[in-house]
Amino acid sequence: MKNVLITNFGISKYSGSEINAITIAKRMKELGYKVYVAALNFSAPLYNESKEYIDVCINLKKDEFNFEEIEFDLIWAHHFFLLDWLIFDKKVKVKKVIYSSLSGKEYFEAAPIYGNSLNLILANSPETQAYLQEEGLKSVQLLENYSFEEYFNRDIEINKLRKIAVVSNHVPEEVKIALNLLKEKGYEVEIYGEEGKQELITDKVLENYDVIITIGKTVQYCMSLKIPVYVYDRFGGAGYLKMDNMEQNRKHNFSGRSYEKKSEEELVNDIINDFPNAIKDLEQIKQYAYKNFCFEKNVDKLIEQIEKMEPVDLRQIREENKQYSRNLLASKNLVIYMEAIKEKEKDQVAHEYVESCKQKDDTINKYDKELTELTERYLRLEKELEFINNSKIGKVAKKIIKIVRRTK
Repeated sequence: MKNVLITNFGISKYSGSEINAITIAKRMKELGYKVYVAALNFSAPLYNESKEYIDVCINLKKDEFNFEEIEFDLIWAHHFFLLDWLIFDKKVKVKKVIYSSLSGKEYFEAAPIYGNSLNLILANSPETQAYLQEEGLKSVQLLENYSFEEYFNRDIEINKLRKIAVVSNHVPEEVKIALNLLKEKGYEVEIYGEEGKQELITDKVLENYDVIITIGKTVQYCMSLKIPVYVYDRFGGAGYLKMDNMEQNRKHNFSGRSYEKKSEEELVNDIINDFPNAIKDLEQIKQYAYKNFCFEKNVDKLIEQIEKMEPVDLRQIREENKQYSRNLLASKNLVIYMEAIKEKEKDQVAHEYVESCKQKDDTINKYDKELTELTERYLRLEKELEFINNSKIGKVAKKIIKIVRRTK
């Protein structure tokens, strides 16, 4: 039996990368692989709902797994610092390596500096693909957000606007106000995410609504189910997804970027008045989605492709990146640092850390001292807050990368 190691920051919340990692784990298990997952945290709710797809959990915080006892057939990695850790600290043995970036804007999603030596670099959108290529990656393939074969086999009929759901972990204020206005007009509204119901979003959840206001991967789910989707969130958005705005939305990963924000009144009027036009394109949108976003078809093609490739040469990667390896942040301190960063005071202290690093020699001892001081400072916070919000911590990671690369 072949084995695959999937890495992700955590397997805990219903966030994009965590759901993606578990979805890949499920498919690899269906393809006959023994599935190992390495993360810094395995906890409810997501882990409890997905542990059947994982044969071996590797908790990198505990650092108890013996990587010398196994050679993996494939590593499918999210978050570059975990792959750095495995290659340079743990001397992992593996035949093929895929690195997948789920954003061009979040700096933990940056590609490793040795990315051109890996078998495949994946991007989740043309926007991310372009960003990685600008960073020096020579060949970046697309594996966009997706929906599932079983969703495409369903056919939900929607003709009237009655029930509306928002799926978001960062609901904009204007959307909250718009929901209240819609409720006053007699529509049923619901929020799913950190400010509302917290559950895994599936077809069984979505089928209860006539419109979904969301961005990202839930958009593809709606497309496959023929549910009208209103693309809008913290970046703004296009409004209802239609064939005439499909390519512009796709280019930016259905994130709402490249479109203006709307007022609450504009949102309410648009959601109600443009609904009849939105449902006209649903069948065509579904066919478009099946051609481009069917998960099983796209992942299986990638596995077929990588199985024909030559093994990755980790010895050469380590040899060519000796200086980078020596100047990596110490693994144990990096874990403590990342875990200690909380929502409260995060931006302020992170900025102070980056600024302090600029004034000091870029050596591992200096990094250790700064990280230890920050860790102690955070541990004194009275309220334990959530794990890192990927959308806010990126600036720190990018500047750290630049600092480390300057030592190379």
